[in-house]
Parts: sequence; C-alpha cells; structure tokens
Amino acid sequence: MEAEIPTALAVPRLGRKVPHGTVALIDRASICVAELAMGPAGVRVRRHALVFNGKDGIQFLDSDPDSVVAMLARVVREHGFSRRIACIGLFESMFAATQCKLARTTPAATSALLERRVREQIIEPTEDLLSDHTCVSPVTAPPDEPLHVLLAWASRAQLERYARAFRRERLSVERVVPPSVALLDLFGRTRPDEPDRIELFTRYCYPSLVIGVHRGGLPLYLRFLPDLMADAEESVVSTILNEVRRTATFVAESHMGRMPAGVTYSGLTASDGARFEQRLKAEVGLVAHTQQVALDGADAEIAPERLAALTGLLVHGAPLAGKRVRAMNLLPKTERPLAQTAATLAVLAVITMITAFASLGVARHSVQAVSQEIHQLEADFAAYAPGLAERHELIDVARRADSQRATMQLVQTVHGNPVQPLLETLLLLPDETLPAEGWLNNAYAVGTEVPRLELRLRGDFSGPRSARLAAFTDALKARPWCASLTATRGAVRVSPGHDDAQEDVSLGLLLQ
Repeated sequence: MEAEIPTALAVPRLGRKVPHGTVALIDRASICVAELAMGPAGVRVRRHALVFNGKDGIQFLDSDPDSVVAMLARVVREHGFSRRIACIGLFESMFAATQCKLARTTPAATSALLERRVREQIIEPTEDLLSDHTCVSPVTAPPDEPLHVLLAWASRAQLERYARAFRRERLSVERVVPPSVALLDLFGRTRPDEPDRIELFTRYCYPSLVIGVHRGGLPLYLRFLPDLMADAEESVVSTILNEVRRTATFVAESHMGRMPAGVTYSGLTASDGARFEQRLKAEVGLVAHTQQVALDGADAEIAPERLAALTGLLVHGAPLAGKRVRAMNLLPKTERPLAQTAATLAVLAVITMITAFASLGVARHSVQAVSQEIHQLEADFAAYAPGLAERHELIDVARRADSQRATMQLVQTVHGNPVQPLLETLLLLPDETLPAEGWLNNAYAVGTEVPRLELRLRGDFSGPRSARLAAFTDALKARPWCASLTATRGAVRVSPGHDDAQEDVSLGLLLQ
C-alpha cells in the first residue's frame, strides 16, 4: 500500500516572530541568493538571483574561500541585495554531522557531552575543529525526556578563512549552517502530527549524501557521508538507492519489520529524481517525492530543491510556538578591532560621566545613610570573620587529605612496588584530578616483557581543561623511566543541575 507523501511541505511551525531576510546557498555548481519572508500560507520570494560556476564570467574554486566569497559579494552587489545576510549554507562536504540524545543538564555539562560525541566520531583529528549544535525536541516534550540534538563540526582554519573573507568583502553574515542541518530542521517542523510515522530524508550535494530517519517529526538516526560520490563506481542514482536501501533495512530490523512510510529527497536533477523514484518503488517498494515548500503568492522560478534549502536556512533557529530555539552557527566568533573597541569604551565613558553628574545631586542626600549601613556591615562581618577563615582552612585541609588518602591507597594496592614512577605520576596530576585505581604488570621483567604501569584517573577534562590533560601526558613522557605512554579517554558522566563533567582516563606506561 502506497504511503501518502505531501507534494508540498506544510507551512513550518513558527512562533509569533515571522522570519525574513537574505539567505545564500553555495555549492560547487552555483551560488543562489534570495530575499525571503514567511507569509500566512508559506514562503514568499521577494527576489532572487542564481549564477552558475563557469558561466557569464562567474568563476570560483570550492577549495578557495576568497574566490567563493568574492563571487558571492559580486552577486549581492550586482543584484542589489542587502549586505546583511541572515544565513549562508556552504558546501556540504566541508561539514560532518550526527544526531544524538542528551540528558537535560547545565550548559557546561552539555558542552562536555557534545565534545565527547565529536571525539567518538573522529578518533584522531588531524586539525582543530569548530562544532555547534541545535536542539530539535518538540515544544510538548516532557521535562524528563532526553533532548534530541543535531551536532555538526568542521575545520576551524577553513571557517576562519571564510570569516576573514566576509569581513574583507564587507558582508555582514549572521550564521553559517550546513544545508543538510537546515533542511532537517525544516523537515521536522513540517511533518504531520503522527507520532508513529517513520520517514526517510535524503540530501544529495556532490560528493556528499546525508540520510536522516525521522519518527513523528523527531530525528532517530543520521548518516553523513561527505565523500560518498568521490570514489563511487556506480551512477548517482544507483549509489543513493543502495544507501537508502541499507537505511530502510536497518529501520525495519530496528522496528519489528516496519518499513518507512516514504522518502523525501533533495538535490537531484529532474531526470535523476524521476529515475530514483521509479527504481525505489520497483526495487524497494517505497514511494519518494522531492522536498518542496508551500508558496505564498505567485510561483517562484527557483527550483523546488533550492527553494527548500533556502527556506530551511531562513527558518532555522526561528522560535516555535512558546519555545525559544537555539540556532546552529559554525561561523567563528571574531574579536572586535581595537580601534572600534576603544571608540565604544570612550562613548560609554562619556555616557557614564553625564549620568553620574546628572544623578549626583539626587544621590547626595543618601550618602550619609549608605555610609552608616556600610559601617554596620563591616562590624557584623568582623564578628564572623575568624569563624569564616577557620572554616575555609578546614575545607582546604579536607581536600588535601582526600587527595593524599586516594594517593596512599593507590600506592598500597599496586603490586611490585613501583614507588618512584607511581609517586612522580601522582605528583604531576592536574588539579581536581583523583586516581581511581592502578596496577603494575610484569613487575619483575621476564624475557622480552617489560614492566607496565596501568592507571585510571577521574577528572573534568572538557573544554579548556583538556589542555591540562595534554600537559600532564607530555610531562609523563619526559620522565626518564617512561619508555612509552598511551592515554585512552572514557565515558563522560554529568550530574543534573551541576557543571561537573567527570571523565575516566586510562594510562598505560611502559617502564624502562
């Protein structure tokens, strides 16, 4: 039985603030800029421009941010668009993304969990990464239910080159978002209110393919294949069809044989899209339809897949009814120029002086009363000060004793008595890090085996604190008794309502 797939997506669920502005979509073949606004029946296209790479004097390299942004600025200038761009979708192959569920906790603990997710996806990153996330849980989700999150990351160096190019071309860009994330957000906002409905979403942009699995408007799984077509031996349609078939099979195995209701796709040409729909129906038994959006007013000349992507960029981050939504943004934050900062401080200083002089006469009569209150507070504090100082000293002693007790317990439980390596390792521990356990293998070297010291530590190594772990391992490698060292980071544990993000780190040291 064929499932019904809407020919045009419904108007996205939005709050009272209706989004509007200029958005841009850039891929290897084209640059599309549009000024859009959400109307009562759908998206309204005020004006748009589409230029193709290699035609009419337009030429840019997708690996060169300077040439890409220069062509974007030319399109904006020649077609009279505002230089203030609400959102830009860049090349899909620049990014990677995943979907995950997170426990509701503090922002600091959430950042630690997300950092861990990125490390799980990239075991040995070769460059510094910039990541961000957006929550896609519905407004009606119970407060004890985990948050559904889309997490994306990209090369920090590459994104910083784009940020510098935007400033050089005098383009004020508010956000940079992977197009697939914006489309997934739009897809979830426009799904029918059917909690058990399972659908597939696919976005193709050479050489990348993104496949998402939705259930009741919420993402269940996300497959991000950034270089799929670069080494593919089959055609575009055959390659995408194989990946969709694998995903549908996985869905059926995970949901007691239930197949998805259908597939909504984006990014294929009209001919490839028609072949994809025919083969998917014949070989997999699923119906498919291109992703479209409802229009408010006259039909737009933009291709449906481009219009859907532009609309997704526009509404991404727009508030839902009664709920503020955090928008993803992978544009690096830049420091304000020194001259601009100095000018701002000067203006603030002048305003402060004017305000102070204006209020001086009003506040003069209360100076005496305030002074009396201050003296009284000082007297009260003086009475309690000895007790406070004594209490802080006791707390410091307890903390040192706790660390020393853990250290001594660990020394006593390690067989083979590797006193010098173990004690030196414990002395080098970063602040607020406790040893959990340790043991010595091959305490007495036999044959080719060498002694190996195993340690398990527990501490907060998230965000800026990760530098402490790197400094600690570097210091261990420099010790004369250390032949080699391996460090493995384990699971992160967070406590609801607290910023603590405790993580286990296992160390293996070969001694010489």
